[in-house]
Amino acid sequence: HSQRCYEYYLSNVDPNDISVLTRLANLLVRENKAEDAIAVYDTILAIDGQLVTAWFNKAHAQLKIKDYSGRS
Repeated sequence: HSQRCYEYYLSNVDPNDISVLTRLANLLVRENKAEDAIAVYDTILAIDGQLVTAWFNKAHAQLKIKDYSGRS
């Protein structure tokens, strides 16, 4: 339910809301949807590439799927 709420907000209110994007990506990691989470973290980092927590969380998601490529 939370995922749908976040996606609705992003689609209809503010697609660049970093706080909501972060919550969505973190939820996706917890739901074992790390690849989807990485895509959301990439969106966050496209908006603000200086967000250390987004880089950290993206790396965590990559580790969950055993992606050791170091792609940024």
